[in-house]
Amino acid sequence: MPAGLWAEAIVMARRHGVAPTARVLRIDYASLKRRLSADGASATDARPTFIDLGAAAGLGLGTCVLSIDGRRGRRLRLAISGLRVPDVLAVVQVAWGRRG
Repeated sequence: MPAGLWAEAIVMARRHGVAPTARVLRIDYASLKRRLSADGASATDARPTFIDLGAAAGLGLGTCVLSIDGRRGRRLRLAISGLRVPDVLAVVQVAWGRRG
């Protein structure tokens, strides 16, 4: 594959993760990961941006479905009711493997 295409694949891997990028572009996962490491960065360098919950943080939520797609292809789907926003965030952090 031409160097320019590898460079674009590396950009996408930083943004979306190595596995999803390799799967969508149909390129070798190990090669993409090796090139990403050689480029001096990893897919985990990208962190989520700040989300301001504002006044909604103290409000109780009705029944809702929360779907989250992770950078590495993981998916989380929760059907919840009666929780406050901080409670939902705590559930997501525990389910996603990040604690407090």
